[in-house]
Amino acid sequence: MVLARGMHECFALIRRLGYQVYPQSKARINGSPDWVVAAMLWLMSRIKSFRELLAPGINECRSLVDVMVAAAPRATPSSRVPKIEAMKPPEERPNAELSRLQRL
Repeated sequence: MVLARGMHECFALIRRLGYQVYPQSKARINGSPDWVVAAMLWLMSRIKSFRELLAPGINECRSLVDVMVAAAPRATPSSRVPKIEAMKPPEERPNAELSRLQRL
């Protein structure tokens, strides 16, 4: 649920900064309840190829969260930064990423 709530807050931040959420499929996801988004993410995480595709992107995810948090003060009204920060993957040991991929 943390990722689903964070994703909704990120979409809200995008709108509060004056941008549209696009493509339309993302706008539909944004309109879905938290539990639907969480279920969708859980189902996608069961697909090995999807996990392998996203596993190397942990640093990219951390960077995106940092950029969203940095942009939040410019939003009107302000965004709930803790929900966005909660999406940030924890820091890992340098070899932990490799061992995590090997377990997939």
